[in-house]
Amino acid sequence: MTYPAPEQPSSAAAYQGQYVPYPAAPVTRGPSPLSSIPVSDWVRDAAAVALLLVSLALPWSLSFSTDGLLGDSFTSTAATRVDVLLITILSVLSVAVTVLARAGALGTGLTPGRTAALRAALNAPYAILVVVYMVLDAVGAGEVAEYLGVGSGLGAAVTVGLAGALFAATPRLHEIRDPLSGGRLARGGVVGTFAVLAVMALTMLVGFILLLLAMPWQAISGWDAAAAIVVLMLQDVALALPAVLVLRRSPTAPRIAGSVGIAVVAGIMISALTGFELGGTFSSLHGGGYILVWFGVYAALLTSPALLASMSALPPLNTWFLTARRALVTLTTVSTILAVFAVIALVTDPSSAIGFSVGILLSQVLAAGVALVARIQLVGAPQTSRTIVLSLMAGAAVGEIVALILSATSPRYSGLALEPVLYLALLGLPAVVTYALVAPREVREYFGTFAPPAAPTAYQYDADQYRVAAPTAPAPPATDAAAPASSADYAARAADPLTPAEELYQYTSDPSLWPSLAANPALYPELVTWLASTGDPHVLAVLRSRGAI
Repeated sequence: MTYPAPEQPSSAAAYQGQYVPYPAAPVTRGPSPLSSIPVSDWVRDAAAVALLLVSLALPWSLSFSTDGLLGDSFTSTAATRVDVLLITILSVLSVAVTVLARAGALGTGLTPGRTAALRAALNAPYAILVVVYMVLDAVGAGEVAEYLGVGSGLGAAVTVGLAGALFAATPRLHEIRDPLSGGRLARGGVVGTFAVLAVMALTMLVGFILLLLAMPWQAISGWDAAAAIVVLMLQDVALALPAVLVLRRSPTAPRIAGSVGIAVVAGIMISALTGFELGGTFSSLHGGGYILVWFGVYAALLTSPALLASMSALPPLNTWFLTARRALVTLTTVSTILAVFAVIALVTDPSSAIGFSVGILLSQVLAAGVALVARIQLVGAPQTSRTIVLSLMAGAAVGEIVALILSATSPRYSGLALEPVLYLALLGLPAVVTYALVAPREVREYFGTFAPPAAPTAYQYDADQYRVAAPTAPAPPATDAAAPASSADYAARAADPLTPAEELYQYTSDPSLWPSLAANPALYPELVTWLASTGDPHVLAVLRSRGAI
């Protein structure tokens, strides 16, 4: 009798009763080296790459003749210049340094501080390149231009590309938080920012002098000459004021100026890529300086985590409320000045583009008016003002958009030669107010505390008919169950925007709690007035710092 041969088992596990090896120990994976990078750092990386790549398609504007010293000149884009193209690619690749360092591809000795320094070094050639072309622009207005074959002026690619290189070069938030090198990076970022601001101030001064020397004073009227000087001075002040406030460590100045700079960069990109004339495509030192270039610098430098970390420390809720209020003051002031300019233009030359002048006047009066009302609402009733302020910001944006369209599609009159991109820049102010009242977590929690309950939607059946359920009274804000146990606890309660008004009133009997009360952004107007009437210098200083008086 024969027996069939046994089948070959498909795996070792098929053997029953025989030795089965122990399974391998499970592989445990640690957290990804990129998981600790905040979202804001990825946003800065994406912004840097996008701006640098888009700049390659924009005009560099410093034109060389087609055949040396003679021949017709042409305006080339950044991508057609070998030096600009190679250095732009280097800046784009510098963004990958952070990922490569975190992944260990560049060795184990590359700390966050060294990573930031390497990324800044890779972007330094772009800044040097821009300075070189600024020098060429400076010498390209006289007889040297014919010898060099160089035309004067820098184009939109300089503004957009330089902003992208600075976005890439500045330290990231996760690098600032590093306990070993974060403090040194923050100080280095601030020093670098002030160095760039010093160069900006120098070019503004030289450009102002060169423009005054080049103006044909004999061929223009007194009003045109005065208007040109006033407009140029106002533009220089608009650039210098944020720098002064940053020197004073104002926590709101970087946020406001940075938002305006972002709006300017966006406007230049729209203008250069779509052909919609917004101004700012060309700028020269001989035309008053590189005003739009420096607004692009603001977009990158003044939003840097290094600079924001060096500003005066305020609670996040106070910082964002103060930012919104000062942005509204700025919008009111600038729009009022533009409205006055339009009135002067109508009086001095009523026959020149009267429809354009009236349109600018009405749009700026609208923007200034709604901004003023919004600030009054935000100061008087911060708990319930968000919806009203956001609606008013939509009205301000409409006013600036109308002015932008009029300025871009109508002939400019002699008394107010303003670039349309200026009105686009002003759109950054309603944008930063909207962001301050909507995006930060602390602000959302604050407004959520005072939000009314949802209206009932269900119907109740009673006696063969439907009737709407009676709304219930809103529940009082939640309070801590435990009473404050020390003076520090009482001070914290006095400064907490979630503390009920009745409890805040009780703290007025203790003068040591007055400064904490003054710092509370949810303080009701009557208590603000009473605190201001005490005359206490510490209380008055706190109230002024948050714009309450």
